[in-house]
Amino acid sequence: MKNKNFTKRIWLNLEKEAFMISISAGLILFFLSFFLHTTNATTTQNLNQSKKCNTSIDCLINASKRCLKSTGVFKTQYTFSVPVIKSELYLEIKGSDKTGQCTLYFKQLANSATLKPSLIKTMQKKNIIMEKINEFKSAIEAAGKAQVGKEATCIFKKNNDLTNLLKNIKRGNLSQKPTCTKKGNGSVCEVKTSWDVAKCQGNFFNVKKQ
Repeated sequence: MKNKNFTKRIWLNLEKEAFMISISAGLILFFLSFFLHTTNATTTQNLNQSKKCNTSIDCLINASKRCLKSTGVFKTQYTFSVPVIKSELYLEIKGSDKTGQCTLYFKQLANSATLKPSLIKTMQKKNIIMEKINEFKSAIEAAGKAQVGKEATCIFKKNNDLTNLLKNIKRGNLSQKPTCTKKGNGSVCEVKTSWDVAKCQGNFFNVKKQ
C-alpha cells in the first residue's frame, strides 16, 4: 500500500508540475504575442506619423534617404553675383507611393532680394546713373516678393535625387553653369537645375514643369 500511495503522490506531483509548466508556457506565448503585436503596431504608427524637423534641414536630408514623412522650415541667406536673397521655405516629404516614388511638397513662406552693396558701388564707378540703379534694384526686390506664397509638388523616382536636392538647397547651389551652343550669329544657353530630375507642378515654377 505504501508503494502504491508513494507512486500515486509522484504521479500527482508530476501532473501538477506539467500543469504549471503548461500554464507558464501559455503565459509566455501570450506575452510574447502581445509584445510582438504592440511592437509591430508601434512601428507601423511611427512610419505613418510625420516627423517634425522644425528648422533642421539635416533632419529632412536624413529622412529623404528613406522617404520618411517629415516636415520642416528652412531659413537661409544666399549671396549670388547680383542679389542677396533671404528665404524661408516650408518643406514636406509626403512619403512613397505604390510605385516607390517619393513626393516633396514645398511653399515659399518668405523671400526677399536686394542688390549686393558691392555691386551698387561697381555700377556707380561705371557711371551708371542712380535712377537706373534704383530701377534695377526695384525690379530685383519685386521679383523676390513675387515668389512669396508660391508652392509646388515634385515627384522623385529615386530617393537619392531628393536627398541631393535638399543638400543643394542647404548649400544654395540649385543650378549648374550654363551650357551654351552656337546658333546662327548668336548662341543658345541652357541652365540645368536640381529640380530637373523630378516631375514638378505648381506656381513656384510659374509654368507647369514636366
